[in-house]
Amino acid sequence: MPVKFDSNMGHQVLDMTSFSIANHRHKGDLHARATGKTTRPQCFPEYGIARLDETTNNIDHLSDVAAQDTVCVAQPGTCARASHLGHSSIFMCNQLDHSIQTMCVDLINATRTLSAACRFGTDYTYGYMTNTTSGPDSYPYVVALGDDYAFGSH
Repeated sequence: MPVKFDSNMGHQVLDMTSFSIANHRHKGDLHARATGKTTRPQCFPEYGIARLDETTNNIDHLSDVAAQDTVCVAQPGTCARASHLGHSSIFMCNQLDHSIQTMCVDLINATRTLSAACRFGTDYTYGYMTNTTSGPDSYPYVVALGDDYAFGSH
């Protein structure tokens, strides 16, 4: 995924594909809600099931992006896909009524935690957890590990 410099932010910004939360297969109250604090991994496949080997590659890709001091942005009511390979995606979901941003590095530890805690056999991983944005204003968002089909895109 390409990175571009945003002069207003003074940072590189990761260009992420966004999916409407309204299109998520668990609409309404069934959709995972972000809380005001970081939560433990929730090992439920609401965002699909991801291949473990592809998830490892996605984490490596996100680490390369984060090394460039890159910001990840999620628009209101969307799950922005920070990294994707085959049948594995890392999502940053924003349920607020304004866009949010955080350093992309913040997604890495959450994704590693999810991948280690939520496994289906030796080949698959999945789950979600609440994280908070870095910076002067702190907003909750959901980090999810799964696949695009959770949004009806396959």
